[in-house]
Amino acid sequence: MTHELVPGDIEDTKSHDSSFPRLSRIKEKPVKEENLMTSGNLKELFTIRPNHHSKVLNNSQLPSIDPEMLVPTLEKLLESPSKPRPIKYKKSFISINKQCISLPECKLDSRIIFLIYNQFNCYRDLLKIDLSGNFIGDALIGHFISVLTSASPNLEHLDLSNTGSELQACEALFKCLSSNTIKLQTLRVEKNELGDEGICSICVGLLNNFSVKIVNLAETNFDIAGGLAIAKVIRINRTLKGISLSGNSINGRALREISRAMIVNSEIISLNLSACRIQDDEMKELSHMLNSNSKLMQLDVSNNKITQKGLEYFKYGLGKNKSLIHLAISGNFSLKLNFLDKKLKKSMEKLVTVDICKEEDFFKTNEAKKYKFIEYIR
Repeated sequence: MTHELVPGDIEDTKSHDSSFPRLSRIKEKPVKEENLMTSGNLKELFTIRPNHHSKVLNNSQLPSIDPEMLVPTLEKLLESPSKPRPIKYKKSFISINKQCISLPECKLDSRIIFLIYNQFNCYRDLLKIDLSGNFIGDALIGHFISVLTSASPNLEHLDLSNTGSELQACEALFKCLSSNTIKLQTLRVEKNELGDEGICSICVGLLNNFSVKIVNLAETNFDIAGGLAIAKVIRINRTLKGISLSGNSINGRALREISRAMIVNSEIISLNLSACRIQDDEMKELSHMLNSNSKLMQLDVSNNKITQKGLEYFKYGLGKNKSLIHLAISGNFSLKLNFLDKKLKKSMEKLVTVDICKEEDFFKTNEAKKYKFIEYIR
């Protein structure tokens, strides 16, 4: 599948209203997390007879399972206590109700997902779906997304990280993101083998999307083509507020284009470039970006290949930038602690309330709680 990353002359379109006090609100009247944590009556939510969506996918290649066992199987699963996710700071829970299907890291069998996909009757009320940590497979995830696109106009949070998603899922996401009816605001697809082609498909969808605020593409194994596609999205899309690209090879031309796109689009407040193999010379581009970007508040360049030479380049941008609140820079093993503590912090116009070598402490501060950075980068 080929998509041309040329969305027309929308780059000059006025950006959406993004006054900062609104960033802490996912929607006008947010549903409390506690409401979503309550499991519903599964017998009312699921029926034995498949609905009309069952015709989309042929189950002849799937292991057989008795549909009548679906409810007892899910009830047994929900009886197990919720387990904390390995990803720190990310709230997650096990629940199924009219507004939520949240089954992270439950070792779900693809047969169970197939039956849920065929028999769930309340798609229109769904606000959140979290199937992360379950190796479901590309084909089934693709069909699942296709159903959500037409049946779940109110869906806001979709987490498909580490689910075995590949190109077919990305093509379905392209259609989902391009739909005028979808209201998706958070998309997480990290830890999947999406590659350049998959990332480009998602990016074409994001070019036509005006609702998604948070995108996590960490560890999705894309190269320069995917990086350039992401740069195009950053340059044009004025809705995005947070994007994570950690764990991918983003250096050279890809990093240069992303940095320059961040100069054109100053609406993004959080950028995660952790473990992206960034080297000293590339810090010049990030320094120029900080010099011209007036909105970025959180930047993560931890676990790269930055030395003191790279930070000398970086000091210029830090000295000019007046919006940055949090800089994550640990894990660059060539850096000396006293250099970070004494010299680099002096280059920053805005006072950072915690030691920049211990960025995890930042999320305990009032700034992190006030602006809810965790929602954007974790």
